[in-house]
Amino acid sequence: MKLDEGAGCPNPRWPELAERLRLRTNEIGSEIYSDIRQRAPDPARDVDPRYQDGVRQTIVAVLGYVFDSIAAEGHCDRPVPRAAIEQARRAAREGTHASLVMRRYVVAHARLGACIVEEAIRCGLATAVVLPVSLQRAQENMLEELTACVEHEYLAECDELAARPAWHRAEIVRRLLRGQGVTSEDLDALGYKVASRWHVGLILSDLKAARGVGPLQNVGTDLLAVDGDDETTWVWLGWQAEPSAESVSASLRSIASLYGSAGKPRLGLDGLRRTHAEAAAAWPVAGGGESRLVECSRVTLEAALLGGGVLGPLHQETYLEPLSRLRIGAEDAKATLRAFIASGGNVASASASLAVRRSTVERRLEAISEALGREVHACLPELELALRLDALTFLPPLR
Repeated sequence: MKLDEGAGCPNPRWPELAERLRLRTNEIGSEIYSDIRQRAPDPARDVDPRYQDGVRQTIVAVLGYVFDSIAAEGHCDRPVPRAAIEQARRAAREGTHASLVMRRYVVAHARLGACIVEEAIRCGLATAVVLPVSLQRAQENMLEELTACVEHEYLAECDELAARPAWHRAEIVRRLLRGQGVTSEDLDALGYKVASRWHVGLILSDLKAARGVGPLQNVGTDLLAVDGDDETTWVWLGWQAEPSAESVSASLRSIASLYGSAGKPRLGLDGLRRTHAEAAAAWPVAGGGESRLVECSRVTLEAALLGGGVLGPLHQETYLEPLSRLRIGAEDAKATLRAFIASGGNVASASASLAVRRSTVERRLEAISEALGREVHACLPELELALRLDALTFLPPLR
């Protein structure tokens, strides 16, 4: 497409173009949102509903800003939308790299540019081979103004955060969770031993964390608490020796002021990451911090339905690993459970399909209940899911 270098007087087709585009706001916004997720993905935040709401609001606000500028033939005096500024600062707080923020604006500009050309041709402001240079320059100027403002706000937020010691500690933790390098000075700044220690991760609601964190100091030998995402507090309890999962669970449940979710005891740096991931997976089950503390190992089925990649192994560990300690062996225990579930919980039918006595099935179910710490009848859906996962996938032993 060629550029029309001709200058000109005010053109009534610019407002018409702006109105045509404004009528397509939802359509264009959806296309831009899809493009930036595909061409400039942000895996850590693409699954965060609050962050994504901010992205959508920014897209709509920026489209309104652009359309107003087009209506004024590229000379709009409106400031950059507040939503764009707030999203830039949110990106800085949550660790989205500045280059990715800028790339998303470039991707959005490309999609919006195509829509502008399409509508300019329809309203006679351009042709399939000629585009007014004023329209091209207006688009470029808007992109430059937007990205300059966003970059400024992003860096300003980074500067403000860096001046806060609490933010510095939280950033060290985020680097640990992402597998990025940290120095010995960084680890000293945390005041919490990571290597060769056992950890239990918790995610608590900020609104109730102040009352919950204090009593936690009596549960583990070490405690680390930092500001998390979306008004949460991330907590780790540490032990030098492996703690009993049952005793940790009992201690946590005894604290009435805990609202949020918790993972299982895990060892070392990998364990610190994994127990936090388990707590994050259980967070939706905890109602976003509105419910009393939810332990991931107790809600694996519910959490799996809500999403969470760590939960398959955890679910099998919770419901199948205890079977390996039975005298009859894990495989016979699994076969008994499969037959019992397939029969709809009928012992006689299960014994017939296994070609064993009814009393044998009853003894096996009693032993399985004892190993699980709960009656088989009370957790049949969870056991069925664990057995289905066991049949479909090979999962390495858990540490």
